[in-house]
Amino acid sequence: MRRPPSRIAGLLLALAAAAAGAADGSPVQPGVDEHSFANVEQFRITHVDLDLRVDFDSQSLRGQIGMRIERLDPNATQLILDTRDLIVHEVTQKATDVLGAEGNTELPWVSRPFHFERADPVLGSALVIDLPPSRKSRVLIRIDYETAPRPRAIGWLLAKPGSGRRQPLMYALPGPIAARSWLPLQDTPQARFSYKALIHTPEDLRAVMSPAADPKAARTGVYSFSMVEDVPAAALGLAVGDLQFKALGPRSGVYAEKPLLRAAAAEFADTEAMIDAAQKLLGPRAPPRFDAVVLGPRFPIAGASSPRLAFLSSTLLTGDRSRLSPLAAALADQWTFAPAAWRDAWVAEAVGRYAAIRILGAVYGAAAADLEQLAALDALRLAYASRPAADQPLAMDLRGRDPWPAVDACTRVKGGLLFSWLEGKFGRDRLDEYLRGMLARFAGREVSTEQFLADLRQELLDRQPGIATLDEVLAWVSGPGLPRGAVLPPAEVWRAVDAARAAWLADATPIEKSAAKSWLGPHWVRFLDGLPAGLPEPRVAELERSLGVRRQADPAVGRAWFALLIRNGHPAGPPLEAYLAEVGRGSLVEPLYQAMLATPAGAAAARRVYAQARPGYHPLVVAALDPSLKPEPDPETSDAE
Repeated sequence: MRRPPSRIAGLLLALAAAAAGAADGSPVQPGVDEHSFANVEQFRITHVDLDLRVDFDSQSLRGQIGMRIERLDPNATQLILDTRDLIVHEVTQKATDVLGAEGNTELPWVSRPFHFERADPVLGSALVIDLPPSRKSRVLIRIDYETAPRPRAIGWLLAKPGSGRRQPLMYALPGPIAARSWLPLQDTPQARFSYKALIHTPEDLRAVMSPAADPKAARTGVYSFSMVEDVPAAALGLAVGDLQFKALGPRSGVYAEKPLLRAAAAEFADTEAMIDAAQKLLGPRAPPRFDAVVLGPRFPIAGASSPRLAFLSSTLLTGDRSRLSPLAAALADQWTFAPAAWRDAWVAEAVGRYAAIRILGAVYGAAAADLEQLAALDALRLAYASRPAADQPLAMDLRGRDPWPAVDACTRVKGGLLFSWLEGKFGRDRLDEYLRGMLARFAGREVSTEQFLADLRQELLDRQPGIATLDEVLAWVSGPGLPRGAVLPPAEVWRAVDAARAAWLADATPIEKSAAKSWLGPHWVRFLDGLPAGLPEPRVAELERSLGVRRQADPAVGRAWFALLIRNGHPAGPPLEAYLAEVGRGSLVEPLYQAMLATPAGAAAARRVYAQARPGYHPLVVAALDPSLKPEPDPETSDAE
């Protein structure tokens, strides 16, 4: 007999809250966003108007943000917004009570008192705006402000003589608690709003934001964007640079700087087929367009999604289409939902990862999907071995922690495998039916771990009893590692790579004469990462000749190659320094710096190279590397200054 819904919900709340309890034993409160100061229970932003100027000289965004806000509590007199290192010049409110005519455009804007609360190292600062009591349900606020140097979400790459960069580039990343570093607003998934944006740029540059504007429009230095759907702040992203456009089909295209455009269009040429596969898998609610903007090798992550737009690293442009899962995941995100709080972000991440693998399989075949899964599993196991903190439950207690690096590739891969396990239990057809139904039920909502578990139990587990239990699901959600019974892709292809490595180490088969001729980037990464220390220099030189163009074309192979040189004590010299200066993707450069730190000579070289490369790295990468690589200030120099 099925339990009454209220009892199910209560059981799930207790289980999930206990699983995600804090170190001091206090439970996480479901539905509470611990990463926002915003008083969304009293005021709720419903629409935003942006008017921002991108200033490369000062590396800042300056302008205004206007907000239409619904007053939910008539007695509330303080509006609290999320900010991080913003400089606010003035806050004004449209005096809608004057003459009782809100629609009158001649109504004055009245200055309002504001102050910042004490800054939190993770969350930033609460901006508190004093408002007069009013019976009006709508509040119109305007904030004049500018960003601080090197805000958390923004990367600036400036044109410099000899750097190879002729035009500057900036990007503001979408992601958890990122928007507050360039926009003062309710930076929580519990607040959704439509928006209009007016972005002013140098006349020879283009701004790209969701939804992308007409790419054929002349470059005027002023670009407008309008999002009619309600979206959370974490979905907001922006790129400004000498971005060219190439259509991939009637519903898709790619933006990139001219040197990357042809390669990007070739790599992502099957985007239209991916859209068709996603629509077949996830339901008919496809975006009217889905474009990608490729942002160079210093982009700090493989990819991020915004409504109708993917932000991608050029490190994915390998020429063999073996690194397309970030594009597929960004596409799948167009169907998913916002979390109720960042501890719940794993649900949408898991759905997106599982859907991405299915999309790749539909377009490129099962072998391509299996190769992506195998490579991701290798990375997951390496992370578990080298970073014990990576081996954590899907539903984590993130209080006091930055949710952006916490909800990382390990979470996505493990979450995707949960759905692969469900597919193995219930069959693909039944799971697909559940997925489409779940996405329809949760569309436009913020979903908590407890809501997902209750839906999964009611709509899947209980409808076919005896196949899988809630306790088995909770082993994934609240336990570390991969539970027993995880459905893993067939590893025959890895066995072939491992056999080729063993034969080469035994000096039985030169690598040029093995199956390596047909290998893609992930095969080479597997081969290189499995090689031991102690290789003589002639054998390393032989490998370098065999890698040839592959190491240059695929930065992930480059990472594995330089890691091999470091652990074997062979000089990497200028090529490694050039790689670390050019590539800024955290998952590629961070392991190399950490490997260099293992020896005194390597540590000195790492700190020297990092000091030179650091200005070009995104603040997220800098935050990860500074604790171990940034030299301590000289006390005498500091005192003198």
